[in-house]
Amino acid sequence: MLILANVLTLACLVLVADAPATAEAPPPTVSKSADGDPKPQEAWHLTLAEAIRIGLENSEVVRVVTPGARAAVGPEPAPADAAVGREANRAGIVIARLNADASVWDFKAAIMAHVRSIEQQYWALSQQQVALWARETAVRLGEEILFREKGELAQGRATTADVAEAAQQLENFKLNLVTATSDAITTERQLRNILGLPVADGRRIVPDTEPTEARLQPDWEACLREMHASQPDIVQQDLLVRLSELRLLLARNQPLPPMDLNAVARLQGLGQSLEPAPFNAMLPNLPALAGKAEARMHAAALDAAMPECLDFTHQQLGLTLPPTGMGGRVPLANTRQAQYQLLRQRDFLRQIVHQTTHSLARFFLEVDANYKQFRTAQGLRAAAQQRLEAQRAFYEEGRVTIDRLLDAVSQHANAIAQEAQYKTSYNTSIAALEEAKGTLLTYDGITVLDGPGHRDYIAKAAKRQDDRVVTAAFEQPPTAPAAAPRPRPTTYKLRAKLGGLQVLEVEVEVNEAPTPGPDGR
Repeated sequence: MLILANVLTLACLVLVADAPATAEAPPPTVSKSADGDPKPQEAWHLTLAEAIRIGLENSEVVRVVTPGARAAVGPEPAPADAAVGREANRAGIVIARLNADASVWDFKAAIMAHVRSIEQQYWALSQQQVALWARETAVRLGEEILFREKGELAQGRATTADVAEAAQQLENFKLNLVTATSDAITTERQLRNILGLPVADGRRIVPDTEPTEARLQPDWEACLREMHASQPDIVQQDLLVRLSELRLLLARNQPLPPMDLNAVARLQGLGQSLEPAPFNAMLPNLPALAGKAEARMHAAALDAAMPECLDFTHQQLGLTLPPTGMGGRVPLANTRQAQYQLLRQRDFLRQIVHQTTHSLARFFLEVDANYKQFRTAQGLRAAAQQRLEAQRAFYEEGRVTIDRLLDAVSQHANAIAQEAQYKTSYNTSIAALEEAKGTLLTYDGITVLDGPGHRDYIAKAAKRQDDRVVTAAFEQPPTAPAAAPRPRPTTYKLRAKLGGLQVLEVEVEVNEAPTPGPDGR
């Protein structure tokens, strides 16, 4: 029986120690109800895209237009991005401002900060759950070692000191497990706070998106160009510089003498009298009125062939140049003030570019440093795994003491937790780099309506006929065919007076033909 017990103990040690080094999500934690019965929580497998969508939908400043329209939003993935392991169109969300008075660039900066916080807390929760799995594995190994040492002590082949050391190390493992559990619960609560979710809903969030492990090698010059074109602070200050330049141009134009070009074309004769003009040239243009006008003039004892009668048009063309006076202090003062404002805005722009460039350089270097640390920690975890297997084999053969095996178990758990920590730091630094460039929303497949890139979104959505949800938002109802235009009756009335004597009064109603439209109707 003793031999059978030892064989079973060795088998348990082999199965536990051969657990994979890179852990999957830990099993659901067990909570207790009011009566003390265990109540397991349901695992909620949440992807990063879903977390971002939930965070934006619960935000107070964002209106989600198209949630999860993965097929219609965002550019096609570049080969370099695919090599890095980035998800193409990770979120696929179209958002708009709730406050239309807010600046588009301020809105974009606030949303980028919010999305970066979601990603950072999401990867932190993934790290804490991997660390929790490592501590649980260490506790199970410690319990198996203590069980075996107690069996060896009962057979007289172990000492009390070995059993006490195994028990002490087991309690240390349990303490680390309690700390890791508390950290995981705290991190999940913080993620729920950012996403706008309740503190607890009977589910335990399990990150389902794998962190990026491939190396990202960004180009510095390309990052600088993207920063100058997309960073909200730089773009806004650049617009202020351009506005100051226009104000300076306007101020410099104030001291110049104004020269106006005047062109007048008006219809005269709407008052009490008309100016004389040749009437013979007007009659051929009014054949319908010629006979009636001649009869009226004969009735008024006037000659119909008189050389001069009425003219109703007047044209004038000229230049106006007022005399320039002395004392141009106000325009010169305005020009000097506009110059100072332009210099100030340019200094602000240089300062913002300087600070943003240093921030970009910081995250640019952190991406490379965190990747190297992650790869080093990955190698450390593999070495700790090999050491644990070797120490276990030597312990079974009696070639090493128990303290060597317990130390190997502890180092193996620490190596797994450290690898997860540097992997989280690497993914967080990638998001921070995209935010420093101003391209985090594009990186996550988020489009802002009335902002940069929204016209490309509309064009892509119009081409996606299979996506009914997106295309329906841009379809317009069919318009009824326009009715044929009808002739419009127009009344012409012509009156003329000469010295208080009415000499001409004609009123004619004519049906004008409608003007053809662009389609020829």
